Amino acid sequence: MNSQELRAIEQSFGRFKRRLKEQAGRIQDLMDWKREAQRRLPALIVDPLAIPAAPGSPIFELQQIVTAKITAAGANPGEYTATVRRSVGDTHGHFENDPDLVTAITVKSLPVSGDGTQDHEFISLPVGAHVHVRWEGGSADGSEQFYHFVGFPGGKIAARVQSVDYDHLVVRLNGEGGVLGDENIYVAKSEELRRSPFSPNTTGDGKTYTYASPTQRTVSQGGTSETQVIVPAYRIPSGAYKGSLIFISPVVGGSTDVEVGGNKVHYVHQDARAWAKQ
Repeated sequence: MNSQELRAIEQSFGRFKRRLKEQAGRIQDLMDWKREAQRRLPALIVDPLAIPAAPGSPIFELQQIVTAKITAAGANPGEYTATVRRSVGDTHGHFENDPDLVTAITVKSLPVSGDGTQDHEFISLPVGAHVHVRWEGGSADGSEQFYHFVGFPGGKIAARVQSVDYDHLVVRLNGEGGVLGDENIYVAKSEELRRSPFSPNTTGDGKTYTYASPTQRTVSQGGTSETQVIVPAYRIPSGAYKGSLIFISPVVGGSTDVEVGGNKVHYVHQDARAWAKQ
């Protein structure tokens, strides 16, 4: 082996050592990050089964947001009874009551306007819905614990359309196993599908909109007209069919501009539906 070949081998070995050192540095960084994460987020390495089953137990101090299932409306406006839930085994999205944590908690919903003293001033939480809640603390004597609704997993809940009105839908929760909830939930349509902005027409587009039903209208301008329907159609229950499956979300810190019976509607449905020529 001549000197040139030896030098090439030495250079190659040098590059290998540098890459090895760089990889070792990255591994060390990952180990440091893991130790810091374990120090800052102990809830991630705590076995929930080893935590006392009591209100305000360490699981709620360490893991600020937990999943719960609404079981009933409470005695006061905006309050609900719920049970803490946990994920089961390796089945993603499958939850059951967690017997090792608090089995019954009171959840306060989000006020959406004003001082929140009336039922319709809070986001309504359907019985059977899974929600994310955060423990906010308790009374000095420990007799009361406070939990606040912070949102739905994924931001939306599944529902089945029961009826269609001009500006809103009536839906019911599509619960576990496809079981429908017992409560009617009022949901604002997306603005383009409502009647109120177009009859009388406030959009300034110079057209006349005449509604034959919540899902059919005639658009006229300059002596021509066109009949339109909502596509895809909203389907209501019939026989074994439970109605169109849609996903709804609450509106907080704003307004849907829809009211039913004098109560503000705080849920909205927006998807790809649109008016189309019949």
